[in-house]
Amino acid sequence: MGKIIPVTQLNAVQPARKLCPFDATCPYGGCGTVCIGERRVREGERLMMTGAVFVVRTGCIKLAARNVCHPWVAFYLPGEIIGLGELAGGIPAPGVATATMESRLCRVPYPLLRNRIIERSGFALTMISAYSQELKRLRTATLRLGKPSEARVAALLLELATRQAQDDGTTPLDLPMPRNDIARHLNLTPETVSRVFGRLAQNRVIEVDDRLVYLLDRQALAGLAAGRGWTERP
Repeated sequence: MGKIIPVTQLNAVQPARKLCPFDATCPYGGCGTVCIGERRVREGERLMMTGAVFVVRTGCIKLAARNVCHPWVAFYLPGEIIGLGELAGGIPAPGVATATMESRLCRVPYPLLRNRIIERSGFALTMISAYSQELKRLRTATLRLGKPSEARVAALLLELATRQAQDDGTTPLDLPMPRNDIARHLNLTPETVSRVFGRLAQNRVIEVDDRLVYLLDRQALAGLAAGRGWTERP
């Protein structure tokens, strides 16, 4: 096992061009490492979502349902955009956005976005692509709810690894959200999530160190995510 990478290194500030989907089409004209529209939020702090989209630069934002009878939660990681629904069709954010950890975001007002869409066709394509990716994630999360608990957890770990671009098999996955939020996202109890994590670790499919998760056997995770069940190890 390689050296454990501190969480502070995983969440180190990176250049905006590597994290922002707008890249060269930035509405602010190019941000470099310091974004003109940057906002910093503390863990547990809520976002005021009115009149703008937010690009997550570092950290993690959860969008939780206001309706306690349907306590779903979605997560937005660096490079992902919150608030596209309202821009696209006047659909207000269906929940409360809260930082699960200290985060940096770029706030882009709707008028600035609309002007850039009119001025540059490439920017419009960027927005369409970002919205399509969000819809794909929501569809995947919805379909996942019909699977067994082990499949839901395995599929989420693989998805987060892809979204964090941790595909080399050596860099640990950083879980920027508590187990309770993972449970809500997967429509499971926190106890069930902990039990599945424990079994995955026992079978050496993953290794857990606080928020860091090493995906030791991606093939086994993929099998679980596909519903093929457990292959117990001696």
